[in-house]
Amino acid sequence: MALRALVGVKRVIDYAVKVRVKPDKTGVVTDGVKHSMNPFCEIAVEEAVRLKEKKIVGEIIAVSCGPQQCQETIRTALAMGVDRGIHVDLSAKDAETLGPFQVSKILAAVAKKENVNLVLLGKQAIDDDCNQTGQMTAALLDWPQATFASEVKVEGEKLTVVREVDGGLETISMKLPAVVTADLRLNEPRYATLPNIMKAKKKKIETVKPSDLGVDTTSRVHILSVEDPPQRQAGVKVETTEDLVSKLKESGRICFCSVMALALEKNRNTRLQFRAPTGPPSILTIPAIAATCAADVRGAGPVTFRLYRPHHPSLPCRTTAGHRSRL
Repeated sequence: MALRALVGVKRVIDYAVKVRVKPDKTGVVTDGVKHSMNPFCEIAVEEAVRLKEKKIVGEIIAVSCGPQQCQETIRTALAMGVDRGIHVDLSAKDAETLGPFQVSKILAAVAKKENVNLVLLGKQAIDDDCNQTGQMTAALLDWPQATFASEVKVEGEKLTVVREVDGGLETISMKLPAVVTADLRLNEPRYATLPNIMKAKKKKIETVKPSDLGVDTTSRVHILSVEDPPQRQAGVKVETTEDLVSKLKESGRICFCSVMALALEKNRNTRLQFRAPTGPPSILTIPAIAATCAADVRGAGPVTFRLYRPHHPSLPCRTTAGHRSRL
């Protein structure tokens, strides 16, 4: 029996547009700004269409939450090959405060209502980069999940997914129904052809309210301020380790006066971590640093020093020696 797939499509500011913060710092400027479908949602739509072309999926439903303009995003999905769309209508003001938890509740409610077997989502949206909706949707539905998918295979009631992890690729197998989030290398989305764009205008888009699905979209997060990131300062080249230490001391990154190191060819990737009395630890990486070093500490309070060496190229470093000095 062919599967029924639900695909989430989010309307975001186009990736090529320079985002500007509102003068009152309550958000970003959206009026008169080009919007498009979230790129990772496009990848999810493409994967659903490919599964349909293989006769694995029988029907694809696209859902989007937001104001009336979200129907344009749904039309784009319909032009790519989606069968029908569902628009969860929200005012522009409510849509701005809509978070991953509220969206996941909506998606879970639609999935139950439409009796789908597979939910395909982008791994994250390029506007908030939350990377939470897919995981929360799977939790609410109590379905297995496969995030960061770079390959998807369906064999009967079994789903095999190759997912991208920090150490490489991980292959997992699960039973349907399931939730899958698409990573960048899953596929390359197609361009909608003119005939399909014309056909998409005739396809059905159902409009519902969150209340029709029994979902409360009240936000639990209050935005205090939105600000532009600070401008990146120009870097400085240094010739020696002593110059590096001096520059770091002048910038306030580390609270010691001098570090003496001897070059060791076999330990060029050794890292030093310095923890000041206040603030997070600073990692100092010096090529060809020695296993022995001395530090003159000035300031108030304890300073922790740890020496790190990599024990495997694909794994985090482990502590191999530690020294603590107090003033």
